[in-house]
Amino acid sequence: MDKASSVQRLPLVEELRAHLEGHIVAEHEMVGTYEDLVDHVAEPSVRYVVEMILEDERRHHRSLVEIADALARREAEKGTALAGVSMRTARDPELLQATRHLLSIEREDATELRSLARKLSLMPGAARWQLLVRLMEIDTQKHVEMLHFVEAHARGGLELGA
Repeated sequence: MDKASSVQRLPLVEELRAHLEGHIVAEHEMVGTYEDLVDHVAEPSVRYVVEMILEDERRHHRSLVEIADALARREAEKGTALAGVSMRTARDPELLQATRHLLSIEREDATELRSLARKLSLMPGAARWQLLVRLMEIDTQKHVEMLHFVEAHARGGLELGA
């Protein structure tokens, strides 16, 4: 038996919990570092960008804590009447229509942002604006991914629980 196969792996839930806890600590430290950096940046445009990163890191930290809490609740339900209960989300035609409309708008926005980024690239001294537009493009991609999740829910295609 080789060394790798003799090492006992942690169950997936324990692996996830450990990974989340480590990442939560790292994100918390990162938030503190960005907070310190914001206090020391004098250039307004650079400070603005660092504050944007700080907002993202705070949101990431909150999300990781929420995932860890949900995992803990899920584990606490084991052995109860709720254990193993799984259901498919109900179809929601109004939500589906609104989501598809928003997806269309987000895709148009992505096209417009790409065009704006190209035009800004021709303008000297517009590096800050180019960065902000590029970040908006990334956010738009993120919104499309999120709307695909909502769309799956509205189609009745998400499995909840278990």
